[in-house]
Amino acid sequence: MACGELISTALAPPQAPRSPFPSERRAPASSTYRETINPLASRDISEDHVPDRVRGWAERVGAYVEEREECGEWSETSVVTYRGYLLGLQEKIRPPGCRPPSWEEVGAEHVRRLRESPLAPNTIGLSLVTLRGFLRWLNNPIADDARLWRLQRTDLGRRRWLTRAQAIALWNAATEKERVPIGLMLFAGLRRIEVLRLRVRDCDFTLPSATLRVCGKGRKWRTVPLNGVVWARLRGSTADQGPNDQVFPGTKNAVDRALYAAGRRAGCFAIRPNGNPDVSNHDLRRTYIRLTLETGKADLWDVAELVGHQSVEMTVRYAGLNRTKATEASRALEAELGIALPPNCT
Repeated sequence: MACGELISTALAPPQAPRSPFPSERRAPASSTYRETINPLASRDISEDHVPDRVRGWAERVGAYVEEREECGEWSETSVVTYRGYLLGLQEKIRPPGCRPPSWEEVGAEHVRRLRESPLAPNTIGLSLVTLRGFLRWLNNPIADDARLWRLQRTDLGRRRWLTRAQAIALWNAATEKERVPIGLMLFAGLRRIEVLRLRVRDCDFTLPSATLRVCGKGRKWRTVPLNGVVWARLRGSTADQGPNDQVFPGTKNAVDRALYAAGRRAGCFAIRPNGNPDVSNHDLRRTYIRLTLETGKADLWDVAELVGHQSVEMTVRYAGLNRTKATEASRALEAELGIALPPNCT
């Protein structure tokens, strides 16, 4: 090294020490994605207008996800996903009218609020696992209460279907705008994310073979026939839209709000403690699969291709055919043998 370089190096101002919380050191791959998860995620957490408890939460989230990446547990994509996910959880567990809890303040009431949220059961399970791992890393004692974090077997992975009467009542109770996502899930078998990805250019309204070009899991495309009920609704709602516009402009929450609003008016669903009807967007997809098979016009392989399943076994699980047929066979056997059930077994 030359003498001048040595002098310049010696006179250079000392660098600030490396922060133990590296959330500010490296920007995530997609700021737009973070804003979708939580608007605070896109802000500089050192700004004065961000509350200390939010800044502290964000700093520790950054340290946690980077440590997971350095240990080889998470990929770079997972780091971006879980950072935004954990930042959003602070708001989800905040009681109404209260400040967002700091990581030290998270207690049983916050965990119960997450358990009773209007999210799908599997999403609640994933949220609990993610939050518990984060709090255990921070040595929050609430993470050691196994009973608090455990979901009942009936709470996780429930597979439900609408009856024909419920499906008709839900459709009749929906407004014209609500019928767009509900119709696509209930009468075309689309996933919620597929409803949001659907663009006007993906709709072919040419009769008698109207179709939808759907972008499914793994960005795999498939063609879905469009029945008359959904055709009429989409034809009218997309008349003034451009080819690149969303068929249903909105977010995942907008789809859920439309479903819950129609479900309340339908009056045929149980009401959860949070006031929302006990029905999810995936219940509509399962109902489409089951009712389509019950018509006898399509076999399992046809339906699996329509809904984008890679295996027929998955379609069988969604339709619940094995459980339904087993129950019917058991009851038929009881009737044939003349076995009377005890009074408390109905």
